[in-house]
Amino acid sequence: MRLKTKGHTSIDILREISIYFKADFTEGYHTANVKIPESKGAGDIRSFDFFDGFSLLIFNLKLKENFEIVRSTSEQDSFYFIHSNSGSLKYTSATGEKQEITQFRNVIVKIKNKSEGSFLFPANEPIQVSFILLTKKMLSSVYDTNRHLLSVYLNDIFSNLDETKAFTHFGNLIKEISDFAKVFYYNTPINIVSLLTHKAAALNILATSIENYDKSKVGITHRNPLSDEDLKKVIHISNYIANNLNMNLNIDELEKESGINSKKIQIGFRFLFNETINSFTRSCKFTEAKRLLETTNLSMSEISYTIGISSKSYFSKTFKEIYGHLPSEHRSLQYYQEKDIFQLSYRSVANIGLLTKDLNNIVDISKEHNGNANINGCLIYHQNSFFQILEGGKKEVLELYEKIGRDPRHTNVKLLWKGFKQEKIFKQWNMAYISEETLTLLSKENKADAISLQKLSFLLTNYQEPNQAFWENVRNHLLLRKI
Repeated sequence: MRLKTKGHTSIDILREISIYFKADFTEGYHTANVKIPESKGAGDIRSFDFFDGFSLLIFNLKLKENFEIVRSTSEQDSFYFIHSNSGSLKYTSATGEKQEITQFRNVIVKIKNKSEGSFLFPANEPIQVSFILLTKKMLSSVYDTNRHLLSVYLNDIFSNLDETKAFTHFGNLIKEISDFAKVFYYNTPINIVSLLTHKAAALNILATSIENYDKSKVGITHRNPLSDEDLKKVIHISNYIANNLNMNLNIDELEKESGINSKKIQIGFRFLFNETINSFTRSCKFTEAKRLLETTNLSMSEISYTIGISSKSYFSKTFKEIYGHLPSEHRSLQYYQEKDIFQLSYRSVANIGLLTKDLNNIVDISKEHNGNANINGCLIYHQNSFFQILEGGKKEVLELYEKIGRDPRHTNVKLLWKGFKQEKIFKQWNMAYISEETLTLLSKENKADAISLQKLSFLLTNYQEPNQAFWENVRNHLLLRKI
């Protein structure tokens, strides 16, 4: 698989990737996400555009085939600050020189103007890697303090580079950068909070990377407690532990596997992970247990056995110490009911003879009721059919759905989906409304939020039964219209 991209921002690049993979592209406020289709692998890619010239791409995936991204540049003078949190990838410059970006390595790349550089993601290897993109021309195109300072900083540090040549700097393994990058791989919803935390982490990574590059030019190198070669061996051991959680490995086995002594192993784990070997192993085991609880139907005994713990009481006790509740509670609907948003969608057939005023009346009443019940959602009227999504507390949503089912103005009510989500899709609207006949936006005071379905008809054509991706696309169109 090979994709040549020309997008200037991370969201532009991600949009190109989504088209190539034929994957759903979900866009929010300065953010976007693409989930890898099962036919191609697993995982996702996220992007954050903080401001013009400063953006972030995060790859957290495992692909079935090698995937090469080729970046081509025009007059844009761009830098890539790359950090691998897990796995490795290969960078090839325009001259054909190949270099490997290994785990925990920090790399600065500048692709030669009007040239290309490529990044190869290997098949069947879990990859967690972040790309911070800085484009000097875009940074200086609009003046504000953040852009100006970043542009000046880049000019000062990289002023002596030959503009006609590519540039690559492989920095040392720097724990501070790895610590900052951890936030990129937390399974958190993409919202304004994550936008701010990712921006802060990206700025910290930039500052640390540039500072260490600047020092390296005058012979000052970042001193690690172990050599790079020994740190690579510690990284190998950490992956060995994570891939063999059913085994209870002792220090002698780890020494034999790595070829370094126990003292170096302990020093390496404290430096890279700020944990002892035992606490690191425990973290891996219970992180995997949490994942299995959320994504499989394995029993508690099976999960405990999978992570190498024979005592069910110890498994339950330790899980509660880490996550604050028992594993059985983690999986139960009662737990998720308190934590997440209940979401329900359905379709139905409208009775013949409904007028525009009838539809507007339905939406006006819905907005008032939903506002009182803290329910959000969207109603679509298209070709004599209703499509609706409701989001809120489980009790309130189910009660409303039952009431909707008894409404004589429609028939053949079909439930499409119900379940829990971490975040509302339509949190800006108590009831957004989309119809074929409404061609003007109605005021938000006691009126329906509306948009012509002509702009969205392709969605209903592509999704016979609206799903998560459908509703997110609808939401994005509404946001673009600034309803």
